[in-house]
Amino acid sequence: MLNSVWIGLIAFWENEKSIKRSKTNSKNKKSDRGGLGIAKHTCGSMPYVRRREEMRDKVTGELPDMVTFMEATHKIKETMTMVTLWTLTILHKKKLMPFTKGSSEEREEIWLWFNSGS
Repeated sequence: MLNSVWIGLIAFWENEKSIKRSKTNSKNKKSDRGGLGIAKHTCGSMPYVRRREEMRDKVTGELPDMVTFMEATHKIKETMTMVTLWTLTILHKKKLMPFTKGSSEEREEIWLWFNSGS
């Protein structure tokens, strides 16, 4: 690593704004969300947007509904279990809703809601 890069990294991590963001992010990552467990998924480092695009139907061009997407990104394949109680709770609630019905705008609104963590 170049010395100038290393100096830049040190300056970044000593910056008050970076320190504050790091503390906030650490706290958020450790949050148990009301006893339902910390946030986990099975996508690895792949962004959700890319994973969703990879799941697009090759024939129809449609994106997966949110239940299908959430199951694909939160299920441990070897055991076929969900990674957290939170995931299981959300899937149970969402399976009761008509996810695949409605306009593409309505489905996109649900997608944005899902990603907001609400």
